[in-house]
Amino acid sequence: MSSGKDYVFPYERPRAGQLNLVNAILNFSSQSPIIIVNAPTGFGKTVSILYSAIKIVERGDVGRILYIVRTRNELDPVIKEARRIGIDFTVVYSGKRMCPYAMGRSISSEGFWTICSILRLKGRCPYYNRVATRSTSTIKRIVSGSEDHFTIAKNLFSKAGVCPYFTLLSLSEEVPLTIATYPYLFKERILLSALPHIDPSETLVIMDEAHNIANIGGIMGESIEVRAINAAIEEIREFKQEEKEVIDALSALSMI
Repeated sequence: MSSGKDYVFPYERPRAGQLNLVNAILNFSSQSPIIIVNAPTGFGKTVSILYSAIKIVERGDVGRILYIVRTRNELDPVIKEARRIGIDFTVVYSGKRMCPYAMGRSISSEGFWTICSILRLKGRCPYYNRVATRSTSTIKRIVSGSEDHFTIAKNLFSKAGVCPYFTLLSLSEEVPLTIATYPYLFKERILLSALPHIDPSETLVIMDEAHNIANIGGIMGESIEVRAINAAIEEIREFKQEEKEVIDALSALSMI
């Protein structure tokens, strides 16, 4: 995905080893599909790796970059360096936390997405209805002019009047860099529903804190609330009283 830009390293005085790392990544990327970078805190890994990645896109080896981080707060250093380099980017995380209606409210993810789906299907969400009406250049300007992930979401609904989540998902198809949290790569149903246009064979994936991959199942494990289990038990008792083994199994689960 060529942007026509001539990217340059964004700091006039790179720290010791940064440009060596850039050159090493550029050289090894054509020889190995996996590169592991280990450097001390303060080295400047984020900017060095991100700059290397966009140069790899620039020379046509891959079409786009997916930069994944573990938590929302870890999105911001990547946003900062992407802005410095001048890369067009989008950022994707929790739809519930971006929503102008749900922001700051206590609501379960399941409840939020149920309400969101109903409002969208009925055409009752004005923010979602405007997503297709705003130009890509306007959205890019708002995103690149915002300092962090929270401000990006806030500016999209306050200045452009659009749903931040679906706007940023749509923008992912138009820009070379998508910055997202772990679930958007490691949970298949989320990847396929939110970012179906991302082709692994044409994408350079950068995983922040890659040591977590050894325990990715624990980090990405699904959870269920006890009240949801108890509600299921009550429904089974009401409609399927003969399913005693299921009730016993759920009752045991609720005690763990």
